[in-house]
Amino acid sequence: VTLVGTPDYAVPGCPPGYYTSCIVVRADDHRSTLDEFETATLARNDIRSQSGWAAIEGHLSETGAGYSFVGRTIDTGSHRASAERVAAGDADIASLDGVTWTLFKRDSPKRAGQLRVLERTRPTPGLPFITAKGTDPEPLFKAIEAAVDELTDADRALLLLKGIVRIPAEIYLREPLPPRE
Repeated sequence: VTLVGTPDYAVPGCPPGYYTSCIVVRADDHRSTLDEFETATLARNDIRSQSGWAAIEGHLSETGAGYSFVGRTIDTGSHRASAERVAAGDADIASLDGVTWTLFKRDSPKRAGQLRVLERTRPTPGLPFITAKGTDPEPLFKAIEAAVDELTDADRALLLLKGIVRIPAEIYLREPLPPRE
């Protein structure tokens, strides 16, 4: 594939086009550190997810936690479903991309109020727009940039979208791959 560009959601504490994953738990869970979740069940959207699986596994490795959630996961199909499973008590913890978490808090404040952010992962590049290998990405970048620029303030706020940026492919390729089950 050919990289076109990365949406910028202006996530606080992140460079343009980057985001963090929010590691969420039930608000009433007495555990206060990630180490206390060593035997917990993780709700993840999918084993191929950067924000829902690779980010938390990388965070565990980078912080020297000494454990993994391999073998203790529930696949939910979406970040929203992962948050719902934690809130319902079917799982103990989930890793949600920060943009989704912001939208979940806005759109489902009562359910989101049943959760709290335990930790955030380090900033990583957001999911990019891509095109077929060999395709000139510049016209597509300019078209997306123009479309975002033409959004109304209300639509921009609804989408949380600020713009599109260029993040070099080698930055994406530096991200570690998560463990496979």
